[in-house]
Amino acid sequence: KISLSMKLVDQDTGELKEALDDFNAAPAGRPRGPQEPPPLYSVLQGTVARIQPFGCFVRLPDAYGDGLVHVSQLCSYRVENPDDVVDAGQKVWVKVVELRDMNKISLSMKVVDQATTFI
Repeated sequence: KISLSMKLVDQDTGELKEALDDFNAAPAGRPRGPQEPPPLYSVLQGTVARIQPFGCFVRLPDAYGDGLVHVSQLCSYRVENPDDVVDAGQKVWVKVVELRDMNKISLSMKVVDQATTFI
Protein backbone atom coordinates (compact mmCIF):
# COMPACT_ATOMS: atom_id res chain seq x y z
CA LYS A 1 0.00 0.00 0.00
CA ILE A 2 1.28 3.44 -0.92
CA SER A 3 0.37 6.56 1.00
CA LEU A 4 0.42 9.83 -0.87
CA SER A 5 0.38 13.30 0.59
CA MET A 6 0.15 16.43 -1.56
CA LYS A 7 0.60 20.05 -0.59
CA LEU A 8 -0.37 23.22 -2.41
CA VAL A 9 2.45 25.75 -2.04
CA ASP A 10 2.51 29.38 -3.20
CA GLN A 11 5.48 29.51 -5.60
CA ASP A 12 6.17 33.18 -4.88
CA THR A 13 6.27 33.04 -1.08
CA GLY A 14 6.79 29.33 -0.41
CA GLU A 15 3.83 29.46 1.97
CA LEU A 16 1.77 26.32 2.46
CA LYS A 17 -1.71 27.11 1.15
CA GLU A 18 -3.59 23.87 1.59
CA ALA A 19 -2.84 20.22 2.24
CA LEU A 20 -4.51 17.57 0.12
CA ASP A 21 -5.13 14.36 2.03
CA ASP A 22 -6.96 12.61 -0.79
CA PHE A 23 -5.42 12.03 -4.24
CA ASN A 24 -8.74 12.94 -5.91
CA ALA A 25 -9.37 15.98 -3.74
CA ALA A 26 -9.31 19.43 -5.28
CA PRO A 27 -8.38 22.60 -3.44
CA ALA A 28 -11.33 24.73 -2.39
CA GLY A 29 -12.45 27.02 -5.18
CA ARG A 30 -11.00 24.83 -7.91
CA PRO A 31 -13.22 22.57 -9.97
CA ARG A 32 -12.54 18.88 -9.99
CA GLY A 33 -11.61 17.26 -13.26
CA PRO A 34 -13.86 14.72 -14.91
CA GLN A 35 -14.54 11.70 -12.71
CA GLU A 36 -16.21 8.53 -13.91
CA PRO A 37 -17.85 8.90 -17.32
CA PRO A 38 -21.63 9.09 -17.37
CA PRO A 39 -23.46 5.77 -17.84
CA LEU A 40 -23.77 4.65 -21.46
CA TYR A 41 -27.23 5.42 -22.94
CA SER A 42 -28.10 7.77 -20.08
CA VAL A 43 -30.03 10.97 -20.85
CA LEU A 44 -28.66 14.15 -19.28
CA GLN A 45 -29.29 17.85 -19.51
CA GLY A 46 -26.24 19.90 -20.40
CA THR A 47 -25.26 23.33 -21.66
CA VAL A 48 -23.82 24.04 -25.10
CA ALA A 49 -20.27 25.13 -24.28
CA ARG A 50 -19.00 25.89 -27.79
CA ILE A 51 -19.98 25.39 -31.41
CA GLN A 52 -17.69 24.09 -34.14
CA PRO A 53 -18.31 23.42 -37.87
CA PHE A 54 -18.44 19.66 -37.09
CA GLY A 55 -20.91 19.90 -34.18
CA CYS A 56 -21.07 21.29 -30.66
CA PHE A 57 -19.56 20.50 -27.28
CA VAL A 58 -22.02 20.13 -24.44
CA ARG A 59 -20.93 20.61 -20.82
CA LEU A 60 -22.41 17.77 -18.78
CA PRO A 61 -23.44 17.92 -15.10
CA ASP A 62 -21.57 16.32 -12.16
CA ALA A 63 -18.08 17.19 -13.46
CA TYR A 64 -18.31 14.72 -16.34
CA GLY A 65 -16.70 17.32 -18.59
CA ASP A 66 -17.72 18.08 -22.16
CA GLY A 67 -19.09 15.68 -24.75
CA LEU A 68 -19.36 16.09 -28.51
CA VAL A 69 -22.65 16.16 -30.41
CA HIS A 70 -21.56 15.53 -34.01
CA VAL A 71 -23.40 17.56 -36.65
CA SER A 72 -25.13 14.34 -37.80
CA GLN A 73 -26.53 13.87 -34.26
CA LEU A 74 -27.94 17.39 -33.77
CA CYS A 75 -31.39 16.70 -35.24
CA SER A 76 -33.28 14.37 -37.56
CA TYR A 77 -32.70 16.48 -40.70
CA ARG A 78 -29.46 17.43 -42.44
CA VAL A 79 -27.69 20.38 -40.82
CA GLU A 80 -25.16 22.45 -42.74
CA ASN A 81 -24.31 24.83 -39.91
CA PRO A 82 -24.64 23.86 -36.22
CA ASP A 83 -25.29 27.55 -35.40
CA ASP A 84 -28.68 27.11 -37.10
CA VAL A 85 -29.71 24.54 -34.47
CA VAL A 86 -28.01 25.49 -31.17
CA ASP A 87 -26.67 28.56 -29.42
CA ALA A 88 -23.79 28.75 -26.94
CA GLY A 89 -25.20 28.65 -23.42
CA GLN A 90 -28.39 26.87 -24.48
CA LYS A 91 -29.66 24.04 -22.25
CA VAL A 92 -30.12 20.80 -24.22
CA TRP A 93 -30.99 17.18 -23.50
CA VAL A 94 -28.48 14.63 -24.78
CA LYS A 95 -28.09 10.86 -24.77
CA VAL A 96 -24.68 9.26 -24.19
CA VAL A 97 -24.21 7.08 -27.27
CA GLU A 98 -20.52 6.17 -27.04
CA LEU A 99 -17.68 6.28 -24.53
CA ARG A 100 -14.23 6.20 -26.10
CA ASP A 101 -10.65 6.25 -24.90
CA MET A 102 -9.25 9.34 -23.22
CA ASN A 103 -12.63 10.30 -21.67
CA LYS A 104 -14.16 11.17 -25.05
CA ILE A 105 -17.95 11.18 -24.77
CA SER A 106 -20.14 11.02 -27.89
CA LEU A 107 -23.61 12.46 -27.49
CA SER A 108 -26.81 12.66 -29.52
CA MET A 109 -29.55 15.27 -29.43
CA LYS A 110 -31.62 13.79 -32.26
CA VAL A 111 -32.70 10.72 -30.27
CA VAL A 112 -34.07 12.85 -27.40
CA ASP A 113 -37.18 15.01 -27.79
CA GLN A 114 -35.93 18.39 -26.57
CA ALA A 115 -39.40 19.41 -25.36
CA THR A 116 -40.37 16.27 -23.46
CA THR A 117 -37.01 14.44 -23.01
CA PHE A 118 -38.61 11.25 -24.37
CA ILE A 119 -36.24 8.97 -26.23
